[in-house]
Amino acid sequence: MISAIIIACLLGFIGYEFFSDSIDRFQNRESVIYGTLAIVITAVSVIIKEALAQIAFYIGRKTGNPVVAADGWHHRTDSLSSIIILIGILVTRFMDGLWWMDSVLGMLCAVMIFYAAFKIMQESITKILGEEPKQEMIDRINAEIADIYGNDLKTHHFHLHCYVSQRELTLHIMLDKDMTIEKGHEIATVIEDMIKDKFEMAATIHVEPLP
Repeated sequence: MISAIIIACLLGFIGYEFFSDSIDRFQNRESVIYGTLAIVITAVSVIIKEALAQIAFYIGRKTGNPVVAADGWHHRTDSLSSIIILIGILVTRFMDGLWWMDSVLGMLCAVMIFYAAFKIMQESITKILGEEPKQEMIDRINAEIADIYGNDLKTHHFHLHCYVSQRELTLHIMLDKDMTIEKGHEIATVIEDMIKDKFEMAATIHVEPLP
């Protein structure tokens, strides 16, 4: 998770450098004319980077690893940047008077890089602070709890926290307000142990009285 945040920060720095350099070129009215080799290399770069992005996204979805997903965003921004650069090369090569094209496209690249950095940072922080699990997981947990205590035990406020290879679930259960603290603790412990055994993640349960 921390690695993904570091990648987001690095992308943000790269985006700043792109934007700053583009502003300088625009103010100095600089334009770069590229040859055929540059067009071929850029086109190949687009294909390779997008392929790497798709592979990283696929592995990230399968494993739930945010670092791999962040690496996919890194490749995706490289691919999109290469596409924009390729457009700039073609336009400035065959059309006169567009000295500003290279600078403007560079700024657009920077904006896309900033967006990718923001999405990586947002996803990483959300996973650390906690996010609601998929409804399928909530239903499975509730079904297991019902097998033990029946349908009288109410649950709510599920949050899943991811810390690299460690996952922790927090949830609230509602119990009879006249129940002893000892009995409530026993029920919470049984559910925590069940979640650990059947779902392979730690659990912390907050007990609330039924209204």
